[in-house]
Amino acid sequence: MICIFGSDNHSGVDPEILKAIIEANKGYTIAYGYDEYTEKAVDKFREHFGKDIDVYFVYNGTAANILGLKAVTDSFNSIICSEVSHLNVHECAGPENFIGCKLITIPTRDGKLTIEKIKPYVSGFGDQHIAQPRVISITQPTEFGTVYTP
Repeated sequence: MICIFGSDNHSGVDPEILKAIIEANKGYTIAYGYDEYTEKAVDKFREHFGKDIDVYFVYNGTAANILGLKAVTDSFNSIICSEVSHLNVHECAGPENFIGCKLITIPTRDGKLTIEKIKPYVSGFGDQHIAQPRVISITQPTEFGTVYTP
């Protein structure tokens, strides 16, 4: 059997998760984040990350990537990533459209970024004519299945 790990939505739902969804589907509850389930989930996040956080639930990975990157970038910034990265290839131009900053793509044979490959692109700080590097996006594992190791 061939397994393709392309996305979390390539397979069915784990039985325990499905059971919890069925249980949550019983009865009546307030919608749009004002329900007991959302409150319990937010409490779990706060247990792990501290009380002073905001939690935003999104329905897919693209939305999560865009929301997270938008929180740490401005329109004059750039995001450095591999040319074969998920962010560049599989987000359907969402980052450029919704974040409003430039993706700087670096050619790689194996999808992995190295300091040597990144150095030429981390420049121009303070030059208003150049998109200011703000984020380096790495994926573990890469789109090719390669992994970063110490």
